Amino acid sequence: MLTSEGFSNRLRELLCTRPDASAEDVEIIKWGRAFMLPGKTLCMVGRQLSDNSRLESLARVQDILLWPTNYPGPTCLLLAPDGPEDIEMASALAASYSQAPKQAQVEVQWMQGRNAGTCRPEAKSKDLFKHMLI
Repeated sequence: MLTSEGFSNRLRELLCTRPDASAEDVEIIKWGRAFMLPGKTLCMVGRQLSDNSRLESLARVQDILLWPTNYPGPTCLLLAPDGPEDIEMASALAASYSQAPKQAQVEVQWMQGRNAGTCRPEAKSKDLFKHMLI
């Protein structure tokens, strides 16, 4: 796994932003697409059903799970986010990587432990997020 350039880049970013990263963090970054949000929070976005299932099973109390409810789409996992801006950005990723048409409003549910909420971002072009892709 360490010989994979993609995984090595993810691991480097993880350790630069979270020097105290755990073995669980390393396991999480193996699944889906990895995005570094502007606040330096890592967001994993499932590519397929197996990624989505694995991200759901790896979520911890400090993490936030997000998923679109009115269109098929990815499960997203925010690793120890800093605030509501991270939830909004991850919701936009979930909407944009869903099967919603561009500019459609997507309902994205999120859950952190016993806390939960809903965001309604607009689905945008995936190209807008490429600069965050690790």
